Formats: sequence, structure tokens, C-alpha cells
Amino acid sequence: MSTIQQETLAAILRRLLQNKLINLQMQRGELTIVVNAEDILGVSKVLRDDTALMFDTLIDCAGLIF
Repeated sequence: MSTIQQETLAAILRRLLQNKLINLQMQRGELTIVVNAEDILGVSKVLRDDTALMFDTLIDCAGLIF
């Protein structure tokens, strides 16, 4: 994915996920988002169902307990 494509995707995610997005970072050619555990299902549905995104694969889902 090119830098321009990543920046475009980041802008769409910021717009659609607003208050659910804890962190978004682009590093080493990868775009990573962080959301609260209780928002994972809703965020996943947005990623899948929004016509600007239409994601069909979940690669990684990681959790951390403090």
C-alpha cells in the first residue's frame, strides 16, 4: 500500500470511527488502529460494511491485560 493510500485510509478511519479510535499509527508500511475491547465488534462491522472500506479479512487482533 502506498503512503498516499495509507493516508487516505487513515483519514477515512478517523472520520468513521471518531470517538472509538484510541490510536492510529502508520509505521513501516503498516497502518495500525487501537480500540477498546467493547468496541471491537462495532468497529469490525464498520470496517466490513462501509462502502469506502469493505474489509473482508481480519489479520491480527491482539489484547493486553494490565
